[in-house]
Amino acid sequence: MHAMKSPGIDAIGVWDGRVTSIIQHRGYTMHKLALNRNEMKLTLNTQETLFALFRCKFLLIDLQTRGIVGPREILERLDLNELLKVHAYLALKRAGKQVLALDTSYYQEFQSPPNYIWDLLPSLKYNYELVQPSQLLHAFVSQTRQIPRSLKCEMNEPVYKVDGSLVYVTTPDSLCMQILSSLSNHEQDHSKAVVAISNLDSAYIFDIGIP
Repeated sequence: MHAMKSPGIDAIGVWDGRVTSIIQHRGYTMHKLALNRNEMKLTLNTQETLFALFRCKFLLIDLQTRGIVGPREILERLDLNELLKVHAYLALKRAGKQVLALDTSYYQEFQSPPNYIWDLLPSLKYNYELVQPSQLLHAFVSQTRQIPRSLKCEMNEPVYKVDGSLVYVTTPDSLCMQILSSLSNHEQDHSKAVVAISNLDSAYIFDIGIP
């Protein structure tokens, strides 16, 4: 077992371009993300990875480049739907919510790090600042300013669950009625839902009730 690289590092992980496998972790942020999971094999999706990068001293190694990857490098590789999911996730986390992804298939994708990772650690330096919860959305916007803001989202299925409610993610010019009509397909919670509306600059969260 290898010790943490330095007392200032909260987590070490490897990113394969889609999911992050956490090798070692400690501290509040990673503890919350690890709830109800196998902490010995913690895997994070894209949204959770970015949240962790913003909120703790997280040394994340890109398996392809063998260098440190930060929030900007990940955000630059995401398509529109993934960016919207991240924006909504950060907005909900800023509000203090425990956000559960409905797609948990990535939990099974943990991969043990290649041996060379341990040789890289002494030369890697953690060099970016932590973001306070109140600044999560500002940090996201500041690192996605080059993305065109003429957007239309086609995600009609829920993405997250928060406080027992399904969470849908959309853009201002998308047809919300498509989301409302799709609620009937989710009998486990058809009485209420949350809609997160994002244009990548601002995110608005609405609770809706279905008669």
